[in-house]
Amino acid sequence: MPGYVDDGAVPGLIALAARRGAAHAEVPGTAEAGGLPMRPDAIYRIASVTRQITAAATMTPVEECRLRLDDPVDDLLPEPSVRRVLDRPDAPVDDIVPPHRPITPQDLLEVPTVVLDRLAGQLQIADPSCVKRYTERRNTPFEHRDDIKVAHGLREFSEAEAEFAEWVRSRAWNTGQGPKTIFTDGVRWLLTNAVLLPGVSTLARTVARVRDQAVEEPHEKLADLL
Repeated sequence: MPGYVDDGAVPGLIALAARRGAAHAEVPGTAEAGGLPMRPDAIYRIASVTRQITAAATMTPVEECRLRLDDPVDDLLPEPSVRRVLDRPDAPVDDIVPPHRPITPQDLLEVPTVVLDRLAGQLQIADPSCVKRYTERRNTPFEHRDDIKVAHGLREFSEAEAEFAEWVRSRAWNTGQGPKTIFTDGVRWLLTNAVLLPGVSTLARTVARVRDQAVEEPHEKLADLL
């Protein structure tokens, strides 16, 4: 982070990393060009970054297997009790209908199309669809992932998913451990077995699904005997 100050991109900044009760802060540079040194408690505008902050806060319980990105948000956001959404993306603001499915955290974290259209207009981009195609270009989000896979000789998660699922099932059956512990040890299992780590939500869903099945298995077998 100090490189941004050294290069003159910003006069100063505050960088904070917090993890499991431990926090580390860096405050290189000054509060303004030629001004006083930056302080950890400095107050300044951060503009429209609530989405980034909310996304980071959301992914913490996802990583801990306490929230899934495809879960309904009704229990978390009960108000308003009856939600309405636009009938179509370009509909007038009063043309609203009940959603055809529950709203999920994934929906709330995505950038709406109207925002992309406005951004394209502000940047004088004649064809807004080129901004939307950014997310469709596979190499953009995956180029580093592919480089890591080749450099370290890793397998795709899909190639080892059945093997991993059996490990999770056995672990849950024999230990009764919760999803958080199995998730953490599962990451170690994937690394040990040279498997490319999937996305956090993918891994969390796999662990939760297989563990739930393993927990229910003895109950189902007992029910069949009765």
